[in-house]
Amino acid sequence: MPVTAPSLLTALRRAVQTLHYSPRTGDAYAYWVRRFVRLSGLRHPRELGPSDASRFRRADAARGLYSRAAPLLFLLLALVHAAT
Repeated sequence: MPVTAPSLLTALRRAVQTLHYSPRTGDAYAYWVRRFVRLSGLRHPRELGPSDASRFRRADAARGLYSRAAPLLFLLLALVHAAT
């Protein structure tokens, strides 16, 4: 039986646990990743790049929000692209 890769959010939660972050921090990261993916047209982060993360950050800024998750998104993209 072939082993499949874990889902993106499962991999994120495992990374948060490995780093000994709070479960609530993992929930917050998952929230921001879901928002990022939705804003990006439901494309997998493997298909996205830094320009997409910048667009996400600008969209939040236009709504008066400050995305503290922007560094997380760049890290996520780097990890996803490194794994492929």
